[in-house]
Amino acid sequence: MLLDLCKEKDHFVVTSNVDGQFQKAGFSEDKVYEIHGRIHTFQCTNCNAVWQPDLEGFGVDPNTLEFTSEMPKCDCGSLARPNIMMFGDYGYNSEISSKQEDKFNDFMHKHDKGNKIVIIEIGAGTAIPSIRHMGEFISEKVDGATLVRINPREAFGPEGTISVEKGGVEGLKEIL
Repeated sequence: MLLDLCKEKDHFVVTSNVDGQFQKAGFSEDKVYEIHGRIHTFQCTNCNAVWQPDLEGFGVDPNTLEFTSEMPKCDCGSLARPNIMMFGDYGYNSEISSKQEDKFNDFMHKHDKGNKIVIIEIGAGTAIPSIRHMGEFISEKVDGATLVRINPREAFGPEGTISVEKGGVEGLKEIL
C-alpha cells in the first residue's frame, strides 16, 4: 500500500527495520536508508569486511534456534555476524548505511526548498525513537514539510503533526 501511495512521486524510505522488507515489497534499493543496518548482509568479526552472503542452505532451526548449517565465516576465516547495529555496538561497520544516508541527504537537499514534503511514519515508538526524531526534525526544519504519524498508542507529535491512532495497515487505508 505504501509503494502504491508514493510510487508516482519522488520518495525515499528511511527505516529502522533491518529485514529488507521494503526492497521485497518493490522499493528501489537506491531509495532505502536502513539506519540500523541489514540482517541479510554480513560483516567479519575480525577484519570488518562487509559482503552479501549466499544464503542457500543457510538457516536456523526455529524450534532449537541452532544453526542448521556451518556458522558463516569471512574469507579471512573469522566468524561473520549480521551487519546490523546492536545497542552499544562499536563494531558495527556502517559502510552501507552511510552510503544510503548520503543518498537520503542528497534527496533531502534536492527537495528542502519550495517543495511540499510529506513524512509518513508508521509504527515508530518512543522506546527507540530514532525514526520519530528524524521525522520531527524534518517537519520542524523544512518549510512545507508535514509529519503524518501512524501509531495505535503513540501517535502524538509536535504541533502540526497529523496523528493517526491506528495500526499501519488501517492507517494507510485511511490515507489512501
